[in-house]
Amino acid sequence: MAESKRISGRQGTAATSTSGRLSSSTSGRIAAPSASGRVPAAGSGTVPAAGSGKIPAPGSARVPAIAPASIAPPARASARVPAAGVNRKTASSKRLAPRAGAGPAGANAAGTGPKKKKQRGGPELIIIGAILGVAILGTLVFAMYQNSRVKARDQGLEAEKKIYEDNIKLGKDAYQIAEESGKLFILGKESGVPEHNNDPLPANLKEKLFGQLGKDSQVYNVIYNRDYKDKHNKPLTDQRVLYMDKLRIDKMAVGEVDNEVDIRYGFAENKTIPVVLATKNIKGDETDAANAGGQITVIVRAKNDAKFENVLHPKAPPPEKADKPADSPVAPPQPK
Repeated sequence: MAESKRISGRQGTAATSTSGRLSSSTSGRIAAPSASGRVPAAGSGTVPAAGSGKIPAPGSARVPAIAPASIAPPARASARVPAAGVNRKTASSKRLAPRAGAGPAGANAAGTGPKKKKQRGGPELIIIGAILGVAILGTLVFAMYQNSRVKARDQGLEAEKKIYEDNIKLGKDAYQIAEESGKLFILGKESGVPEHNNDPLPANLKEKLFGQLGKDSQVYNVIYNRDYKDKHNKPLTDQRVLYMDKLRIDKMAVGEVDNEVDIRYGFAENKTIPVVLATKNIKGDETDAANAGGQITVIVRAKNDAKFENVLHPKAPPPEKADKPADSPVAPPQPK
């Protein structure tokens, strides 16, 4: 047995000829052991037939043909044993993985699944959204600006209206005081009135007519005009004034009439002081032929507003468009 192992260790690889037969080497090499596991005797030049179990006689140069049944068919892929260190589940999953291009319809060439459709409007939608956002923001800003302008205009109009009402009230209140103080003087029923216009008033009568209004710095002037007839039935006017040097007033059309009191805007001292004039005509008693009544005027300093400013600084009218020169008439053609 030991000898057979030594001999088999020096065995070479047998070459296969085109005829399918195995040739023995002249150097005395022994063929590979048969399927029965037996080893031929040393020096034997023959190889036993596969599956026969017999050793050919010495000196025989014939090599028996290998029976077709001795060649085992290859095992099926399912019966193969994976190599050492290979996971059976991994190997199975690799075998089951589809080949590239063999997947279902719609799979791409790399086998990664169906080809995704291109999404529509990615950057376009962003741009459109940005434009809409800017437009909406601009609209909101413009609306807020317009609202602020309207609000500022309304506030300005309200402020002007408030100033106008305050000025009218100043004139009306001052007139009420003057009428209460001087109505009897206007009707000719006040005692102590001098006979001539140029005669000064008694101190008590002057205090009654001008005392309260003269102490008010807001009052610019107070004027009483009494119409009467002298002994000769001549109409005369007795004028009594708080300040004789403050009689020139430029009256404006702006104002209103309240309970027969005409209240108007005006300017004093060459349009440097805005004032309000409150004037009322008082009728005399019908039974008194000598006293025909008269007029009371109170002038108060007013708060400046846009109505005064429009008079002081009028806006220049827009330039008029130049008229086109008239077309010169065309002379009729002269007859030849």
